[in-house]
Amino acid sequence: MSKKPEPKLIYLDDLIKRCGYFNANTQLNNGYGCKHRGNKDEPGKCFSFCCPVAVNADYEDLLKLDPELAKEYEESEKECGFIECDWMVVYKAMYLKRCFKA
Repeated sequence: MSKKPEPKLIYLDDLIKRCGYFNANTQLNNGYGCKHRGNKDEPGKCFSFCCPVAVNADYEDLLKLDPELAKEYEESEKECGFIECDWMVVYKAMYLKRCFKA
């Protein structure tokens, strides 16, 4: 039985450069388009909350995958009262291969 790959953190702007679905050829969503979403009549929009490649990293993800980064966001939470994270977690094997080519 093959071992399940470990999830990895990736910064949102790095993810869009590597995912293969990003489409900057749109005026919608401030130029953040997605070829994966949408239909023939309407182009898709790239949002971190509905990404087919990765999920928004929460504090627990940061703590597990990058404790130093978690500390930075913990300080931010103390100042702002919440954590707004631009980091994503890629966990599916096919997308890990696509986004983190060796």
